[in-house]
Amino acid sequence: MLASIALFNDSFANIVTITFSALIVIELANVYSSVNHLTFLMILSILFTIVVYAGSIILFNNYFDTSYITFDFIWKIALIALAAWFPIHAGIVIYECIDPPEEKKIRSGAK
Repeated sequence: MLASIALFNDSFANIVTITFSALIVIELANVYSSVNHLTFLMILSILFTIVVYAGSIILFNNYFDTSYITFDFIWKIALIALAAWFPIHAGIVIYECIDPPEEKKIRSGAK
């Protein structure tokens, strides 16, 4: 929330667009980081999520200010999502390197 206030000067006027967009991106990043490998069905569901998100912005244009969505808006949302997702993901990766789960130990020993 602090990042959205710092990056967007008029954040209170467009708080729905900012928070909803950041939430979608963060949740997609969480899904990506929680799976071991991507399958075709997972990629298809991520693309479907993006299409539904774009459709909701188009259908609910009373709630979203579409003139506000520019390239500048997109990179700021990506920066907010990265700031929310990366520290937790990096912590998980570091923890698994220090103390890998049993499955990873067994797989590395079988090679």
